[in-house]
Amino acid sequence: MNDLTFYIDKFVYTQKEHEPDLGFVPANIRRRFNLEDKHTVFSINHCMREDAEEIVFASQYGCFDRLQKLTEQFKEMKEVSPALFSNSVHNTSVGQYTLLTKKTLPSLAISCGEETFIRGLITAITTKKTVVYCFSDFFGDIKSICFLISSTPTNKKYLLKQNDNSNGENDLQNVLGLFEGKTKKTVIGGYTIEELNDD
Repeated sequence: MNDLTFYIDKFVYTQKEHEPDLGFVPANIRRRFNLEDKHTVFSINHCMREDAEEIVFASQYGCFDRLQKLTEQFKEMKEVSPALFSNSVHNTSVGQYTLLTKKTLPSLAISCGEETFIRGLITAITTKKTVVYCFSDFFGDIKSICFLISSTPTNKKYLLKQNDNSNGENDLQNVLGLFEGKTKKTVIGGYTIEELNDD
């Protein structure tokens, strides 16, 4: 893979103990959200901009609790609720956000096991568009990480390159440290992400 440069204009993340501010979501809709919905919808809304051309959504497990309920329901009753089934697809949270905000921009869902975050990021960067990239997962302390990524100069510039000597570490805390400005470089999933100084 060739080295990739990209710019981040907006950045936000949420953690397990964080209660996302969903004041912009009507209460009757908010009550139907599960944990992943809340964190994903909050994060995408925070990073959304009028010139965004696409949403790239990455999640290793998707709406895991709904899938679990479906499985249990099928085992017990040999049938499943159509409403529960329709809300169990991988990118339900993104669909709910676009319906809620009447956004018509396309979205793409990514799932690649333990490499989901970095593969989603590579996908978002290589679109060469202004993209809202959101990683969200049901397990772990970090519930969502979201960026507004641009291929044209906006704010902070980064370099992503393959790191053949990496042990494939997938610690998202290291990623947060980089984008919070605590470090200039991090390694994740066999790749190095480095903040660059604008020339």
